[in-house]
Amino acid sequence: MNGMTSNERRWVLGYALFVALVTSLPYLLGFAMQGEEWVFSGAVFGIEDVNTYLANMLSGSYGEWLFRTPYTVEPQTGSLFFLHYLWIGKLAAPPEVHLQIVALYHLFRVV
Repeated sequence: MNGMTSNERRWVLGYALFVALVTSLPYLLGFAMQGEEWVFSGAVFGIEDVNTYLANMLSGSYGEWLFRTPYTVEPQTGSLFFLHYLWIGKLAAPPEVHLQIVALYHLFRVV
């Protein structure tokens, strides 16, 4: 088929799972450390970008199908940008929308 033996496929899959777990540890630690006074946003680095993606997912969870930038006062009709984030956001529903959106973001990030 692709020239890989079953042992090689298992090794590659095992390594990919190991990397996914290791790169998820900072996020799991952030969730574990949150409490009453501090809520983990879901981002460890690239915070501005991740928060933008989470905001797009939040818009999707509230029923939006098109992207509208919040950085203008000009009227907008919406555009076909960030559709995957809008669609992933449609999987979240009240209550605990933020928690669902962050969990979905990281699930799709790892996948």
